[in-house]
Amino acid sequence: MVFFTEVDMPTSDRVDSRLGTDEVGGELHPEEPQQLADLKANVARRCPELIKVHRVPYEIGPASIRHKPWPKYLKDFCDQFIAATNHHVLRSLRSQEQNLGKPPELIWELTHHMALGQKHSQAFCWQQNLLGHICQRIKQNHHRAHSPLVIYGPSGCGKTALLYHLGEAIQTTLDQETVVILRLLGTSQDSSTRNSLLHSLCQQVCLAMGFPYTKPVGNPVLLFHRLLSSASCQGTRSLVLLLDSMEQLRTPRNARRAFWLPKTCPPKTHLILTVLQKESEVLQKMTGAPEDYFEMGPLSQEQVAVILSKALASAGRTLRPAQQELFLQSFAKGGYALPVALAIRQAQRWPSYAQLAAPAVSSTVSEFVHRLCDHLEAAHGPVLVAHVFGYLACARHGLSEAEQKDILSLDNEVLAEIYRLHPPPSKAILRFPPLLWAQLYQDLAQWLEDRWVDGFVLMGFAHRELADAVEQRYLSMPEERIKRHLLLADYFRGTWSWGMKKPIQLPSSNKPVSFDRKVIPQPLWFSSTLANQRKLSELPFHLLQAGLFEELQRDILGNMNWIICKVTSAGIESLTADFAMCLAQINCPELHLLQETFLLLHPLVDSTQIHGGLPCSGYFFDVLMKFNGEKSTSVLEFNLDQKLLLAGSVDGSMIIWDMEDFTVQQVLTGHSETEQRFAQRQSLKTKRPSLFRKLPG
Repeated sequence: MVFFTEVDMPTSDRVDSRLGTDEVGGELHPEEPQQLADLKANVARRCPELIKVHRVPYEIGPASIRHKPWPKYLKDFCDQFIAATNHHVLRSLRSQEQNLGKPPELIWELTHHMALGQKHSQAFCWQQNLLGHICQRIKQNHHRAHSPLVIYGPSGCGKTALLYHLGEAIQTTLDQETVVILRLLGTSQDSSTRNSLLHSLCQQVCLAMGFPYTKPVGNPVLLFHRLLSSASCQGTRSLVLLLDSMEQLRTPRNARRAFWLPKTCPPKTHLILTVLQKESEVLQKMTGAPEDYFEMGPLSQEQVAVILSKALASAGRTLRPAQQELFLQSFAKGGYALPVALAIRQAQRWPSYAQLAAPAVSSTVSEFVHRLCDHLEAAHGPVLVAHVFGYLACARHGLSEAEQKDILSLDNEVLAEIYRLHPPPSKAILRFPPLLWAQLYQDLAQWLEDRWVDGFVLMGFAHRELADAVEQRYLSMPEERIKRHLLLADYFRGTWSWGMKKPIQLPSSNKPVSFDRKVIPQPLWFSSTLANQRKLSELPFHLLQAGLFEELQRDILGNMNWIICKVTSAGIESLTADFAMCLAQINCPELHLLQETFLLLHPLVDSTQIHGGLPCSGYFFDVLMKFNGEKSTSVLEFNLDQKLLLAGSVDGSMIIWDMEDFTVQQVLTGHSETEQRFAQRQSLKTKRPSLFRKLPG
């Protein structure tokens, strides 16, 4: 929306010192009225339907905002702004409802990775020769079955940049019609867990290859493997999947990280992975020959010199020979991509007259981060910088800008430092000044990266090495880390929302004063259908890290309202992951029992959600128990396409359910437990998948 405020005044009186006078001479520039009129006309021509005009009487000038009718104008403006915002939000929701056949989550996921792709594609391809070898290997494997290719090396060696350039080079190596799909694992919610990643990949492959699109149902690993075969046999185009940072992928409990990867890719389909060096040994034991593994080593000093020259030329900068020699001295033994890139950023800011001494630049990421923090602390204050970095490092998935400003508004140490020399502007409300955040964020933005998590765009460190160095500098003391987690837990609990005033001891006051911090409330449900995903994701983590085990067990793990909300909105797999995280530090037999119960429910609840969209209320178990009387169900198993479910009870009855409409197809009685497991033994003899699974207990 575009809002214009027009003051009704005679043309002869429009030269007003309050409306565009020259600050030096006190007179209006003769071109300014025409420029303003041209600007308004241009805006009106481009988006006439978005313009809202407010008129104010001339008798009350803009300086008299305390007098009528300015308060009425401001109220009308706010009401109209809220109404227009609501209209656009509702229109967007209706548009989404009309596109129910399309996967909106996939669109968000692709948009996120495309944005990251544009950022990383600007980086240099650090090892052009290695890129050529990989393309040659892909071309050799194109018309035959082959193993996935793995690029490995230490953190910060340039694997991500290489993968982006590989995506561009593949279309030249194969053909322009090749479908290239890229994921930066761990940078979004759908690329952080195995099942969500596979569902997202299956959706995109179906749409890109022209296959009929249906919501993925069943075992995602089996569906993924079948889809690769279909792409090879039925697809008219080649398919290349690029998966970066395999070590960032979270897998289900007791599952190996890469067990779902195909050992052999069919012709015309390629899978290229990047992984840390220590993880490559695990992959090599499972699949692939040595020639399918490509190591990214350090750059030589000669390569660093070439990259420095290219970077300076692209930025329109030069270095004096002495400065260039000092730069290269820091990399006499070579270096990896990230430290070199950070050092080049330092060198680009050197003035030609600067007299430098060795070491002129940081040769490691840790050295660079310490120099960066020293600069930020000198510009913005050590307390503010330490706390902002601390909260970002302690957050489970990152923080949004709004969350960061709310959290700083709850931080008494930061606020006391800000208002050390003068009292706050309001006696009732205390907030972190937004201008200070804008100034700090301007210096931080280039070192942060956006992540799409829980339906929000969150800030996180652009590189793992930056996060590690920040933790080492600001969170090495356990008490500092606990303080950050305690305040984050307070924020996501909503302790100081809804007008609850938090006390603070300000230097300008002799006693603590309570202020309303005006932070956003944190209910469990925003509406009957919209859960507070940020609270569900962050609160258990911060309670655990802060050592508040009693509150964690009472309010989270033992709270049925929380459990129902978590399962309904995020799935039972997410709930069991939270239990596993907490039980790694809490020894509680009752929680272990609950965890095992949810693990047993996992296949059934997920299947009912996928097939029938039933709420997680135990409905299906109730139906089974009513049919079987008081006898307990002992065997539950789906067939291969998961359209039929067999349930067997200890009284010998067996029921075959149709999962499409939850009707009973057949009832078999008089079978013993041994007979129920007969098919399982037969399947083991014939090396076919088991049709039955015995439930524990």
